[in-house]
Amino acid sequence: SHLLFFVQNILGLVMVCSPIVSSTLLFHYCCFPYTLAFFFGISAKVTKDLRVGLDYTHFANLYADYQLSSSNIIPGELNVVDPWKVPSGGQFDLNASYKFNIGKCNATLYGNVNNLLNYHYIVDAYDGGTGTWDSAYRVFYAFGRTYSLRLKINF
Repeated sequence: SHLLFFVQNILGLVMVCSPIVSSTLLFHYCCFPYTLAFFFGISAKVTKDLRVGLDYTHFANLYADYQLSSSNIIPGELNVVDPWKVPSGGQFDLNASYKFNIGKCNATLYGNVNNLLNYHYIVDAYDGGTGTWDSAYRVFYAFGRTYSLRLKINF
């Protein structure tokens, strides 16, 4: 079946999400309007106890923040340069889970590798007033590759 649902985040942006399910694979994607962000993921049950997934998140149409000052305001008009359009970027995330028993307890080991390809893209910046990259300051890049491991035990 094909299901569409809408979620509003804390910034008021509405995202459209749709999971597509088959017997062994789960596809899901979400789209965020305005900044043109989208997410696509696939998850496969490799064995009875092992599940592996790969997600991709992409951001585009992101503009640097800017500040208005008194020098931008002339009586009767507002002189504002378009802010710098930040280059688009995205990342792949790998995830896996493995179910097993510890004595009589059920356990699951979860592992994640975020930003699998260690791609450094800009996630936020401030425009210096010219609308170009060379005046941008306080430029923040995505984290590089990060790892996490979690063990869940049900007793």
